[in-house]
Amino acid sequence: MSGMLYTPFKCLDVIHKDTKTKKMLKMSYTTCDKTLQDGAKLGWVFPPEYPIKSYIEIMSKLNSGENEIDKFFTDYFNSDFENTVKAPIRQYYSSIPEYLRTLLEECFISYENGHYQICVPALFATLEGLLTELSNDQDRVNTKYTQGIRDKIQLLGESPKILPLTSISYFLEMAFCQSNFNETETDMINRHWSQHGRYIKELSKKSPLQLFNAVALVLFAKKFIKGETQF
Repeated sequence: MSGMLYTPFKCLDVIHKDTKTKKMLKMSYTTCDKTLQDGAKLGWVFPPEYPIKSYIEIMSKLNSGENEIDKFFTDYFNSDFENTVKAPIRQYYSSIPEYLRTLLEECFISYENGHYQICVPALFATLEGLLTELSNDQDRVNTKYTQGIRDKIQLLGESPKILPLTSISYFLEMAFCQSNFNETETDMINRHWSQHGRYIKELSKKSPLQLFNAVALVLFAKKFIKGETQF
């Protein structure tokens, strides 16, 4: 897996105008939607440099438990951090603010030095900054991250362009949901627990890797839905 860069969406390489493929197309989107939901709810959006067909196969095979899925993706991203984490993000640096680029570079350094705790709030802040454009159409006041993504999905209909947005939408439902801080501490990454300093236990390397991956997919989606990223 190390260093491999792939074109996603191969499982949906069908011709829309061919009526014989319409049923298969519908089945493909249904399968993808369920898998994207399952993965995102565990904190793992599909990596934009990894083929979605392989992602679906992996998620279906690793159905024995959350720990196995966590181990697979943690091992994958750590196997070649330069190419699996840094490169998919850095390729879009020209389109994001200097502050966020610097923040990301400092997160890379922190992660590689084992400083995982500081990465999580910094990456949540980065993610929100990037979602301002993708979800909010540059509105920096009225935040509507999840609803903004859903509106774009509705507008685009069943096309490959909705797949990264679908994965992001399910991830935001999980990671940005509000919860009662007096309840048992969540095992999942959560913006509110992080940004309000409510975590009690230390987070593992899994949490920043999940957020790096989400950042990469948001950056990819911004270009992809505009037709600026070609397969």
